[in-house]
Amino acid sequence: MAKTLGSSRIFISYRREDSAGYTRLLYEELVKRFGNESIFLDVTQIKPGEDFAEVIAGAVGSCQALIAVIGKTWLTVADGTKRRLDDPNDQLRLEIKTALDRNIKVFPVLVDGARMPKEFELPVDLAPLARRQAVEVRDSSWRYDFSMLITALEELAHGYSRRQAQRRSPRAADRKSTADLSVPLRRHWSRQILGKGPRYWLTVVFLIFIGVGIGNWLDRQRFGTDLRFQVFQGLQALSPHRGFSRMTAIVMINDEDYWKGPLSGRTPLKRDYLADLVRALDLADPAVIALDLDLRSPIPDGSLIERPEYQAETLSFLMAVKDVSSHRTIVLPKTLGIGPGGALMPESDIYDHFDFKNGDVKIGHVTLLSDVQRVPARITLKNGIFVNSFARAIVRDFQSESLEERNEAAPPYIAYLRASDFPVFSATDVLSNPTAATKLLAHKIVLVGGAWHSRAYNRGPQVDVYRTPVGLIPGVFIHANYVESLLNARTFQPIPESLLVTVEILLVLTVAVIFVLDIRPQYKLLSIGSVSLLLVVFSFTSWQLLNLLPNFWVPTLLLGGHLLVEQILEWRNLAVAKSTA
Repeated sequence: MAKTLGSSRIFISYRREDSAGYTRLLYEELVKRFGNESIFLDVTQIKPGEDFAEVIAGAVGSCQALIAVIGKTWLTVADGTKRRLDDPNDQLRLEIKTALDRNIKVFPVLVDGARMPKEFELPVDLAPLARRQAVEVRDSSWRYDFSMLITALEELAHGYSRRQAQRRSPRAADRKSTADLSVPLRRHWSRQILGKGPRYWLTVVFLIFIGVGIGNWLDRQRFGTDLRFQVFQGLQALSPHRGFSRMTAIVMINDEDYWKGPLSGRTPLKRDYLADLVRALDLADPAVIALDLDLRSPIPDGSLIERPEYQAETLSFLMAVKDVSSHRTIVLPKTLGIGPGGALMPESDIYDHFDFKNGDVKIGHVTLLSDVQRVPARITLKNGIFVNSFARAIVRDFQSESLEERNEAAPPYIAYLRASDFPVFSATDVLSNPTAATKLLAHKIVLVGGAWHSRAYNRGPQVDVYRTPVGLIPGVFIHANYVESLLNARTFQPIPESLLVTVEILLVLTVAVIFVLDIRPQYKLLSIGSVSLLLVVFSFTSWQLLNLLPNFWVPTLLLGGHLLVEQILEWRNLAVAKSTA
């Protein structure tokens, strides 16, 4: 409901050739707030046949506030060689003089880049105008600037209402005084927000819900994963705290080992080489040896476990595992495949049917989830047998209490360490001097993996490399991250999707509210930037717990596009008003 000024009016004084466009926009904004009957504008209020000068004189005499719209030519508009403002009978001069003489509140409004006139530039009877605080209206923020004027007029209206009430009933006025003081706060929080109208807010809510839905769908499709990981890497680089591996160490088969060493670039890997590596690692006294290597049989169904030409070296490797596992845990990778109907089923590996006697040999599948931030759970196969993930098989043997009360149905998130945060030895170094490796490998979980180039030495893509929040790293580092997180309580259970959606909607609505508040556009951008920064920092500090970053950009973009259109329409309204004035 429009707020009335009682029997008083707001009088708008302007020169048509100087500021008609701005005046029309100002009139529309004032009518929205105070109603048509409270605003006097000559072109809207003077009826045919009425005396122009008489109507204006009466309106100025009865108004409670006069707005003097001052454009670039307000001072200099002339009739022939004489400045119109110097004419004692100039209608605009008479309007302002009457308001000043009657001590009516005068609000100078500077538009189109105009400056406030100096006293010496004005006729003597208008000189007090130069001492009035002006409202500057800029093209880039005209609606906000008008709102500042409306605020002052509201305060004037409430002051007038209190004086009227005081005359009628002093006690009633005293009882209302507390409520009157809260008007500016209500204006800032309710009028500005509700003033946009239901159509605007219904559009905002629709865009937010559509954006959240699209964002969650894209997240499930892993769209934007690279960008999300790049943001995470950038934020992690800014962190003053560097993580480090507490329990694990890595032994890598790299290009030097694979292409130049005894492996000779052969696939499958030479098993007698692996046998020597297992025995050398045993000398370094690790707590667990976990082999993240390809040990698949040539035929997945097990009809051929090993080719005849590799049987001897394969037996050498299996005997080494048997011997070392008699006093140390060894974890081997289990190969899983997709069977009929999409069910997971075990495939054959070279150690199938081999009897390790009483050796402490554990099996864990190396299948990663599509979201590498989450620790793979144990998998129940079609035949009802379950297989732990590689990391869980390691941890279950090393420190089983670390897996207590874990929700297998909802794999937890982990906090990633960089590859450089792990102690790394090359396989060649371990084979040549296992005693030297003891300092870093003793009593630790040692994971053995490979990351050589596929075509030749330093040529082609690396094998077994994955994109993660800390960049491209070999799969063995992913398993090491899982192990470190499980052992050191650095895992976080996922938050229910309904709660995530609620948080998203509230944060994006915050951005929407900022856009409708009567603050300068540059402050709006600063506020929205601050909210975005807080969102990024919040997501970084609880990245694994909330997994927020991938979802927010879609509803924010949709809402931002809508709000940008609203801003462009405001600029267009101003341009149209100026061109048609």
